[in-house]
Amino acid sequence: MMGVKERILVLAAGIAALVLAAVLVFSAVAEKKRSDGLLREAELRKSRAIPPEAFFLPDEPLGLPGVQLSRTTPPSWTEEETGRWFIPPSDADMESLRLAGEAPVHRLLESVP
Repeated sequence: MMGVKERILVLAAGIAALVLAAVLVFSAVAEKKRSDGLLREAELRKSRAIPPEAFFLPDEPLGLPGVQLSRTTPPSWTEEETGRWFIPPSDADMESLRLAGEAPVHRLLESVP
């Protein structure tokens, strides 16, 4: 028959085994949660990642638009177009333009013998 000391030892060993099993189960569950969290975080980073192709130019140069040598103009402008694109010069503007044009002409004529 087992004595009191042996029973206490068996009971203590059983409790220690149960505590160890509980710690192992809880640590496995915590590790699983941690690894799931890391996996979700990695998937989130991957979904937000910029693809490497975005950092490089394409192999061929970009196409240039064709050259437009002239454009077709309408035979006459409407009042709205005239008001938008044509501003009639004032008298002061015309006078300053006349003086600016006369100055080189006078210098040229004065230099002629």
